[in-house]
Amino acid sequence: MKELPSRPAPYLVHCLEGKDRTGYVCALLEGLCGASYEEIVADYLATYNNYYRVNQVNNPAFCATLVSLRLNPCLMFYAGVSDEAQLPDVDYAKAFSSYLLSHGMSQQQLDALIQALTATKPQ
Repeated sequence: MKELPSRPAPYLVHCLEGKDRTGYVCALLEGLCGASYEEIVADYLATYNNYYRVNQVNNPAFCATLVSLRLNPCLMFYAGVSDEAQLPDVDYAKAFSSYLLSHGMSQQQLDALIQALTATKPQ
């Protein structure tokens, strides 16, 4: 996370299958930029659709299980909440900023990361 602003965008985030670790990092990055819980969930589930062709239309129960068992615990950890029912009301930009600051990122590094992620690129 500290190194992203020193590199030119766009950024490629990937793991073995492009889900889970990739989804967790992308959730953190988009949360920093102000994404809502619903947006984070939709993007996380897109990683499963891309890899397994599983989505909320063809398998809503499986998607709900993925969110509850995989994504929500990660978001709860990052956001410092103990009940997944709180997740839709979390201010992810604030919570994830606090998480990164408490894990070794400086305010200057955090500001640079958010700027790199949200800067408008010339056409």
